[in-house]
Amino acid sequence: MSNHSDFSSHGYEIIRELGRNREAGRITYLAKRSPLAPLDRGGTTGGDRKGCP
Repeated sequence: MSNHSDFSSHGYEIIRELGRNREAGRITYLAKRSPLAPLDRGGTTGGDRKGCP
């Protein structure tokens, strides 16, 4: 069992941790699209989501 965060509800499977910003409390992961995740056909990506710069 890994100690990574679970992003399966967002359609991603974590492969490994890439980096950690201890001051800001952020972790960067290498991830891949989960084979069980539905395909996104909505057209919104990245900064287009509400609340994302």
